[in-house]
Amino acid sequence: MIKTGEWISEAWELVKQDLWMHVLIVLVLGVLSGVPLIGPAMLAGYYLIIFRKLTGQRAPAVGDIFEGFQLFVPALLVGIVGGLIAGLGVIACIVGVFVTTAMVMFAMPLVVDRKMDFWPAIQMSMDKVKENYVGWGVFVLALMGVQLLGVIACGVGVFVAMPVIYVATAIAYRDTFGIQMVEAGGAAAPMAPPPVAPPVAPPAPPQAPTAPPRPQ
Repeated sequence: MIKTGEWISEAWELVKQDLWMHVLIVLVLGVLSGVPLIGPAMLAGYYLIIFRKLTGQRAPAVGDIFEGFQLFVPALLVGIVGGLIAGLGVIACIVGVFVTTAMVMFAMPLVVDRKMDFWPAIQMSMDKVKENYVGWGVFVLALMGVQLLGVIACGVGVFVAMPVIYVATAIAYRDTFGIQMVEAGGAAAPMAPPPVAPPVAPPAPPQAPTAPPRPQ
């Protein structure tokens, strides 16, 4: 079930918890994305940070963004091929951009979460979106609306809007595919154990009745 409003609302609440970290990450992404071939790996690192937050593995840190370089090749190919597929919507029709963008939006999260190669990740993303083109197209339209609001807010708001977009996409991925957090060797990363309630002390045994005093 596609829950556009709920996902964006939850994303905003999560971004607010670590607002300045997200703003700094988006700034780093914006600066380094100008360096050829680096942008997709940095985006992969950002999704890794978001997934760790969603699964409660550990507190997010800005430095974790560079772990995306461990997925440099598949992330780069997703960025190139996914960008070409998304761009087909412009050729078909402006409205088609929302559908073609939706078709590949889960490819990068699949590469990060399940360590999939770029083409199987793109195919799996497309297969899922094909189940409801309209619903996912509306979701992408709503995310673009968030971005537009950020631009309208003197341009500065985009540094808040972009984290909301990425986190909302990760939340949609979580509810659609489930987060596995597979490590490079193929095994799922251990999740944080649930809190354990302290043991309840057993009730004290009943005291023996006191004998009545003897008459004098």
